[in-house]
Amino acid sequence: MNIIFLEDEVELSAIGVEQLRKLGHTVHPALNLADARELVDENWQTIHLIIADHRLPDGAGIDYLMEVKERYPRIKLAVVSGCLTPVDEEMLDEAGIPYFTKPLLYRQVIQKLRQHYMMHTRPPVPPRATMPPSPLPAAHKSIGAPPPQVPKPPPVKEENVLAGASVEVENPPKKRGLTSVIFSKLTGKND
Repeated sequence: MNIIFLEDEVELSAIGVEQLRKLGHTVHPALNLADARELVDENWQTIHLIIADHRLPDGAGIDYLMEVKERYPRIKLAVVSGCLTPVDEEMLDEAGIPYFTKPLLYRQVIQKLRQHYMMHTRPPVPPRATMPPSPLPAAHKSIGAPPPQVPKPPPVKEENVLAGASVEVENPPKKRGLTSVIFSKLTGKND
């Protein structure tokens, strides 16, 4: 799993990163919100989880996670802090973001996150490809001329690492019902 670990205390960051890497995860440490924003904005397609402290030198971790939840809904989120207030906890509960109190072992955090996200959310939906429309060449703008054939983008492998499954999808994904998906799996035919 690709994890961004947002912790401003250098020693705690090193300990958390080491514990998560020993569990086999790829961990990208961030010491402040600016570093985390840069990591997420550049790598949002491959980030599975953000674990954030709440009180950071350049803002509140909870506020940042709310932004991420809005912009990148497929990224899983968690807060690890020693200073959450009842108001913070209520806000996290309402948003469905799990939280943990320091000190702790990150092995336990990952186990609880697997349980939380498998029971409380659907598998992540792959992001739709956002490709700007290409202008048609002048020769194809005339009436009766067929439009040029645009190649389909290659399939993207999307991993649901928290549930341990991986599926291949087309960009942009076709909306298909469950019956259609099961039929295509059983017959090997796509509608």
